[in-house]
Order: sequence, then C-alpha cells, then structure tokens
Amino acid sequence: MKRLVFFATLTLLSIFAGSSRLLAIGWNIIDMGSGDGLMYGIAAGNGRNDGVTRIYGANANARVYEFTYSGGTWNRTDMGKGTYNMMCVTVGDGENNGKMRVYSGDSNGNVLEFTFSGTSWQSPVTITTLPQQVNSIAIGKGENDSVNRIYCACSDDHLYELSYNAGVWNKVDMGSGGNTMSSVTLGNGRNDGITRIYGANVDDHIYEFTYTGGTTWSKADLGSGSANMASVAVGNGRNDGVTRVYGGNGDGHVYEFSNVSASSWTITDMGSGVTSPTVYTMQSVLIENGQNDGVMRVYAADQDSRIYELTYTGSACNMYDMSYADSASYMQGIASGNGRNDGVNRIFGASRDDHMYEFTHTTSTLITDNFSNNTLGNAIVYPTFANLSRGDKIKFANFTPSAKIIIISPAGDVIKTLQADSIGTVPAWDGTVDNGGKAASGTYIVHASNTKDEKKIFKILLIK
Repeated sequence: MKRLVFFATLTLLSIFAGSSRLLAIGWNIIDMGSGDGLMYGIAAGNGRNDGVTRIYGANANARVYEFTYSGGTWNRTDMGKGTYNMMCVTVGDGENNGKMRVYSGDSNGNVLEFTFSGTSWQSPVTITTLPQQVNSIAIGKGENDSVNRIYCACSDDHLYELSYNAGVWNKVDMGSGGNTMSSVTLGNGRNDGITRIYGANVDDHIYEFTYTGGTTWSKADLGSGSANMASVAVGNGRNDGVTRVYGGNGDGHVYEFSNVSASSWTITDMGSGVTSPTVYTMQSVLIENGQNDGVMRVYAADQDSRIYELTYTGSACNMYDMSYADSASYMQGIASGNGRNDGVNRIFGASRDDHMYEFTHTTSTLITDNFSNNTLGNAIVYPTFANLSRGDKIKFANFTPSAKIIIISPAGDVIKTLQADSIGTVPAWDGTVDNGGKAASGTYIVHASNTKDEKKIFKILLIK
C-alpha cells in the first residue's frame, strides 16, 4: 500500500535587483511503503551483492522487508519470516567471505542471517540466541583486525560479539551496563585510530568497550544525560576533523560526548525535540552528509514522530525539524545512504505507523523572475509545516490587495476560502474549515489568485 507523498520546505525570500525570487530549502518526504506491523529497525546496504543499494526494514510481524527503488517508485520484497518481532537490522560481510548479508535481531534474543541466492532470498538462519531481546545490531572490525564481527545490544543489559569461523558462530559476552542495553555502534571515538564499541543504556549512560585480547573487553563510562539513553552514534558531527560520540536520550535531547583525556569526557546538550506537554525520547541518531554539501550533520529520530537535523555553526548548534511521519505514531529508526543509486545521500526513517519514509534535501527555485514587484510573485505562506494541536497557524505575507486564497484538501476539496483586504493583509489560518470543523492531517494545496489573473501555488503540511 502506498500513502500520501509529503513535501515540507522552509521558504526564504531573497530580493534581487528589480525582482523577487522565492528559494525553497527543505526536505521532500516520500512514503516508501509499509510492512504488516510496526516498523522497528532500518538499514541501507548492498544486501544482494549486485552493486545496488537497498533499504531494509525490521518489522514487528517477524519479517524483514527489502525496499528497492526502480522505475520511479519504491518496491517492497518480503525477505522471509522468523518467529518473533524483528527489532533491528544491519547489512554487512559477517562471514568475511566477500558476500554481503542481512542480519536481524528479534524480541526473543535470536540473531538471524538472510542470504540472497542470486535469484531469491533463502529462508533466514538463526546464527545464535541471546538471553533476551536484541535491541540493536551493528557490524564492523571491533577488534581492530581484518575481521568483521557482529555486535548486539541486548535487553539483559549486555553487549555481545558474534564471530564466524570455520562454519561456526562464536559468542562473547563483552560486558554490561546498569540496565537494558538499547543501542550499539562502532567508531574511533577517542580519535586515536582505535575502533571501539559504544553502547547506549537505559540507565542513562553511554559505555565504551575496548578490546584488550582473547575474549576480554575493558569498559569505560562516558557519562549520562538526564533520562534513559536510547541510541548512540559516532562521527564528525562538528566538521572539525574530531570524532565524537552522540546519544539520543529519553529526555528528548541529543547529547555530544567529546573525549578530553584518558578518563574524561565533556558532555554537550545539543538541543531537544518536543518536550512539552509530553517528553519524547530520541529513539535513534546518526551522523551523515544528508544535504550532499560536504557538511556532516547529526540526525535524530524522535518519539514525537519527527526527524531532526542538528548543524553546528562554530560553537552554536542549530536544530531543524525536518518532518513527521504520523502524528499517532513515532519514528523508531533512522539510516542513510544512496538508496536510489543516483549518487545522492538521503535520510531514511522507520516508523511505528508501519511505514518507511525517505527524506531528500532540496534547494530549488520555486518562482522565477516572471513576476514584477508588488504582485503575487512576492507572496509567501509560512510555516509550510504546522501542528494545529499545539496552536500553530498558517500565515500569509506580501499578498496583493483583494487576492483570493483557497485551500484544497488531500482529497481535492476546497475546504477554506480567504480574502486579502485592501492593503493585502490576509488573516492567519488556524486550521478551521468553512464548515466549522478542523482540517485533518495531510498535505494541502494553497491556491492564490488576484485581479491581474496571476496565480500561485503553495504546499503546506498539517498535523491535526
């Protein structure tokens, strides 16, 4: 099933000599499709070993789904079914034989391997069973050798390492935190050339695990936020050549951990999503060049159903609300990659509304110089994303006198008519429709016209 295609932009007005031009800077949001239950985990990778990047989703109906972009649309493949809820997914060469596979962890502690035969997906194989639910899974060279291994964050509070050797999967208990281990990743968090494993824990801390030989790992506590730590990522979030560790927290904030000495980390609160009247957890976090401009940014998927982009400018961190999936659900997972195989990085989100969403950054001229000054060419509608339940209103600026504005619903019905006064002022719209009700959530068309027969179209995205 396909759902509505969303479009969200932040609109800026720039004045050029003798003309006006509207520049839209924002995110195109595409509903890629759904599974048949809550969508928990998401990953991007070359799972079929054919050079094509695809998107993978772990679903509550015990299945992993593969999404392939082809012919202008996203197509879903059911890769196979386990027995329990699929909680997380990753893609990599887990057997170190040059063949990429897909790995998923489930709610009963099973870790499953999915292999593409060249024509179809084989039935998933359980490679090990951990004591409790597998909340997060990652793959990489955590022992700083040439061997890929799989790392799992488990609800029994432990991190586990899985390694493949001579047809057998071996399991090592790396250690524990103080509560459920919610997320795991790898990275050079200390900027010393050594890859370490990082785990986010419900006890609110991020823990660092360093391989010391044999089956032994040493553990360091990086510090905490102010609630349960739900997610962790490692990367150059400030674009200063320094790798840092980032955590998404149950208090709705994203925290940055910077290593300053062998035993000391500085913690920076980067900002939060919606925290009033309800505090929502930052479920997932990553660092990526999401705008394809060479600038690494921090992206966080929030329980308030949005994805946020956090950008450092000098020492200041700016947070931008990119979008939402479904006001009744929330974003569970986040991934990035060249999902359309067109050389463009995109951000991908897995939502508990059962859908997968694609976010493409766009900078495009919406109106060219075919309008003179003091016409509809100068008109703007803002914000282009509004949450009516929190009191947001749609506002109108720079309209011509007596301009007519009609608002069209996703179903194509005219649900509201507004009129500019004699000096072009248009009253703000609170979502009330002409029949007295409230506009439903969705994407709406704003059609403006005036007595000069000029017309202009806008799109806005509403949450009821």
